[in-house]
Amino acid sequence: MADNAKKTGTAVEAHFQFLMWLVPTVEKFPRSQKFLLGDRIDSLRL
Repeated sequence: MADNAKKTGTAVEAHFQFLMWLVPTVEKFPRSQKFLLGDRIDSLRL
């Protein structure tokens, strides 16, 4: 992780690592919960 952080920046690398955890975790949610999560994220857009 340290090598990538030097190339891309610490914040970008941390965000990437978070997404690498988030996507497989959300895939395990039931379909209705994935829809609810997506709907709530969509409603937060400004």
